[in-house]
Amino acid sequence: MTITGTILIIDDEVQIRRLLEITLSANGYKISEASTGKEGINLAASLQPLLIILDFGLPDMDGLDIIKKLHCNAIKICTRICIINILIT
Repeated sequence: MTITGTILIIDDEVQIRRLLEITLSANGYKISEASTGKEGINLAASLQPLLIILDFGLPDMDGLDIIKKLHCNAIKICTRICIINILIT
């Protein structure tokens, strides 16, 4: 059985979003992207994605704050969240 659906990538680094988008879309997933925490929260609420890939160190919000906003208030997102923290040098 093939599982497909929408994956939301919340990351401020374009290179990381591109890498994930190419890899995941090649495997049949629809990809949505956000470069800020606020944008990601709004997209998560409207899309109800299968998975959220979340950069823990966004410039506008801490990853933990995003998780709290998604799960602890009126939004009530029921999805898996994968936290990434990649250092590009």
